[in-house]
Amino acid sequence: MGSARKSGLLAATVVDWRAKRIDDPLNRLRYLRVAAVDLKPSAALRGGEWRYAGLAVLVIAAACYAVAHLTMPRRSALAPVRRPSPVERAAAGVESAGRFADVWLVEQNAEREEYSNGLQIDCRLAVSNRPRTYAVFDAARPDRGLIEWRKDPVGIVFHTTESLQVPFEPHQNRILMHITGGLIEYVRDKRAYHFLVDRFGRVHSIVREGDAANHAGHSVWADDNWLYLNLNDSFFGVSFEAQTHHGEGSTSITPAQTHAGTLLVEMLRARYHLPAHNCVTHAQVSVNPDNMQIGYHTDWAANFPFGDVGLPDNYARPLPGLYLCGFVYDRSYVASTGPRILTAIGLSEARLGEVAARRHIEAASYREYLQREYRKNIKALKKETPQGDGV
Repeated sequence: MGSARKSGLLAATVVDWRAKRIDDPLNRLRYLRVAAVDLKPSAALRGGEWRYAGLAVLVIAAACYAVAHLTMPRRSALAPVRRPSPVERAAAGVESAGRFADVWLVEQNAEREEYSNGLQIDCRLAVSNRPRTYAVFDAARPDRGLIEWRKDPVGIVFHTTESLQVPFEPHQNRILMHITGGLIEYVRDKRAYHFLVDRFGRVHSIVREGDAANHAGHSVWADDNWLYLNLNDSFFGVSFEAQTHHGEGSTSITPAQTHAGTLLVEMLRARYHLPAHNCVTHAQVSVNPDNMQIGYHTDWAANFPFGDVGLPDNYARPLPGLYLCGFVYDRSYVASTGPRILTAIGLSEARLGEVAARRHIEAASYREYLQREYRKNIKALKKETPQGDGV
């Protein structure tokens, strides 16, 4: 080894040895910077001599970088790096309404579908139903009547099965599996949902995605542009094996169900570009045309984990059944939903009152007008049939 090589490596070793004995990080950094200047290779060095002299400088530079990082604030080694949730990213303006997760189908066969986000769907018992087709109405002027027929889904309605529940414990495995098996057969026979998430977090395809499912019945929802009536065709039905405890606000699902629901929502939103504000619960959309009250069904009237599945808190959104169709609510609905729904009710009533004021009529009279228009629109759905290529 040449003299330049030996001196370069020896100098680097000495500098490293001295640096390790300087306790204060800033003083150690100052020493290393000075040492790096002193060890700068001379222009007289040639050929292979550069590699070893340069090595000394690289050693010092690496040490400087390490020491500099010692002076910076750091997270605890035990604290995981927390990534913002989809809701937080949306609130920060990182995600826009037109951006969705990049999820794609990885593998598919007669029994199972697997997706890039880890979602697995059991397709063994999937059945067909009638093809999806639905009418849309103008959300700004529902009195304009039926606008057109469509076939692409626009949202998700979340349900609970209201089926028998036993403690979710290891020694209950046999009965848990038995109950789930019977439940799948029942909802399959009824064509009740598009997807069922059982208590173990397994996702079952019930009605194929291209068809309507019998999950929403009389129902109302609207986005910024369109009003949707009777959401069996326009919305997917996703049900969790769970039971509502009215008035207690204690409806809950297992962590495995929450995780599976997150993956399923992410896939459906990505595949069909479903806006977040069209992912709502059955209790938010269900109506009773006989007494013109909202909340005929109150599953997921409270405690749906919107944030956990990557959605905003849609419980706070106004209820289109109230402000676009003139429905009313009673004490039993509020008792079932708890205080969270009061915000939505207040916003809905305020919106109805504002429109009535612009039309220079009493709110009660405007509500009656909306109810008449709703009944006209429902009759139109029964009488008219889709035409042309939009079927």
